[in-house]
Amino acid sequence: MDIIKQDMPNSISKIEQQTIPRVNGPDGIVLSKSNSVIFGNNSNQNYHTFRHVVDAGLDPQNVESAIRSNIAGNTSTLPSGVPVNVTMTIQNKVITYTAFKLPSGTINIGRIVIH
Repeated sequence: MDIIKQDMPNSISKIEQQTIPRVNGPDGIVLSKSNSVIFGNNSNQNYHTFRHVVDAGLDPQNVESAIRSNIAGNTSTLPSGVPVNVTMTIQNKVITYTAFKLPSGTINIGRIVIH
């Protein structure tokens, strides 16, 4: 069930490097938890979240930023404990991400696919 649909501006540039840049953190990743949205809890989960983004030639940091913006005003509408698929357009590519609200209120983005 899609509860959020939004087209994003075509301002996200193509990726120039084919790696997911992440530094710091216990598993070499940086996750900003300031707005309670995370993209996995370790490097393996982070890789699985962004692998299709990299394969499609999109910049993972720009996609992460677009998802954070997309979900920012909708966190209270997400049901806790239920995966929700959200579809949006980034740089003329339709993506679907899965948002899962944990009991703590943190929202985990666990999968991003490109259509």
